[in-house]
Amino acid sequence: MKRGSSTLHEAMVARLARSALRDKFNIGLNPETLRWVISFNNLSETEFNTVLNVPALQRSNSSQWDVGTEAGKAIRVANLTDTQARELVSAVAMRFKDG
Repeated sequence: MKRGSSTLHEAMVARLARSALRDKFNIGLNPETLRWVISFNNLSETEFNTVLNVPALQRSNSSQWDVGTEAGKAIRVANLTDTQARELVSAVAMRFKDG
């Protein structure tokens, strides 16, 4: 991971780690495309719907979701630029403020 990407990764992880979704996300950088992949896992119905309604996610054309009920619902967003990833993380973290 290049230095700027490492710093952005740390900032995004820290932002979501302070949210109510602190144990329900993964963030990675695809080394081939240098685009971000963000996933939210084991979501309740309410969490799933809240994330789906984030405008930054609605503007993305690279989201996938799994509506399985056994382990909870999941959303995966791939091929995000630095700006798109930053905006998505910020918007989700705001909706799931802890405390």
